[in-house]
Amino acid sequence: MKTVLDLYNLQDDVLLLNNDEFFNFVRQVCGDVEADILKVQEDLAGALKTKNDTYKKRLQVQRELLPPSTINGNNNISKITSLTTTPSITMVTSKCLTVNDHITFIKEYIEKHSRKIFDSMILKEGKHYRLTVTLSDNTFEARIKCQCDGTLNLPLRVDKTTFILSNYYKHLGDTNCSMVKRIMRDEKKVVDNTSNNITPSLSPPSITTASPNSDNTKTTTRAKRKREHTCSSTPSPPSSATKLEMDVDLFDDIPCDLLSITNETFFQLTEQLAGDIEADILKVQGINNIHSLLRAKDLFLIFQLDCDELNNLKTRACLKLKTGEYIIRPGIKQNLDYCISLFKN
Repeated sequence: MKTVLDLYNLQDDVLLLNNDEFFNFVRQVCGDVEADILKVQEDLAGALKTKNDTYKKRLQVQRELLPPSTINGNNNISKITSLTTTPSITMVTSKCLTVNDHITFIKEYIEKHSRKIFDSMILKEGKHYRLTVTLSDNTFEARIKCQCDGTLNLPLRVDKTTFILSNYYKHLGDTNCSMVKRIMRDEKKVVDNTSNNITPSLSPPSITTASPNSDNTKTTTRAKRKREHTCSSTPSPPSSATKLEMDVDLFDDIPCDLLSITNETFFQLTEQLAGDIEADILKVQGINNIHSLLRAKDLFLIFQLDCDELNNLKTRACLKLKTGEYIIRPGIKQNLDYCISLFKN
């Protein structure tokens, strides 16, 4: 079974890995393709130091050089209209020069981390913790006092640009933190109350065709199986005409070790949870594990590319309007959103 790595609590010697040990580590975290990309780099250090903004600028230049698409026999995409947009979190620059820069950096990264460990709670400075950043003898110092009265000093990186938050992340993962216990307990109560409000007396129907009353019955059946499942607690999937054929025993087949699933096993699970189109959307982008899926910002941006390889998938996943514009089929987006929500939990 593949080792599951906690990226917030890596071993101390991870920075000392080299050659095959390093590539095996990348292969465990990201996948075979990502490891091979690094392996063939002539200047690996330069490749790792390349900022994400650099790739964004290159992509923007390429888009500006491309001629505007026209509507022709090949049904090239002229525009992708997103049904819903997810606002991106604007992070501060990776180099902090002032006390306020460090405070902003630390607060935003703690908020980002809390979204990963809690269902709905976002940790805020002044409510869940107290942050103190000072400058003495041209050296920054940072201290966090948790709501549970635990106090931690944050170390600076070697280049002294930003603070390392792994100490506080580790504290939040500690079962002795009373604040984390309370938040987990409150969120569990919300889940339990929601489950108790669902009537469990309905017998599971044979889900084969769409009907006006089938949505409530499906949600009840899946919620009942969700309470019986011992691996995880997950929200019921969205009602969608594209998923009426979903097996009612789906939750019984979901493995507990989701983070260890990669490549074909991952695509098969996605196809089972969402559908073959949804699995192909991930496969064509090289999203072959849970980590890469949760890191993806826009799964449908790829349809803006003028690529013959995408034409068939574009036709299956999109609706073409009379204006020549394409939109993602609502059921496709709902199914992928459900998968992401399921994997997060």
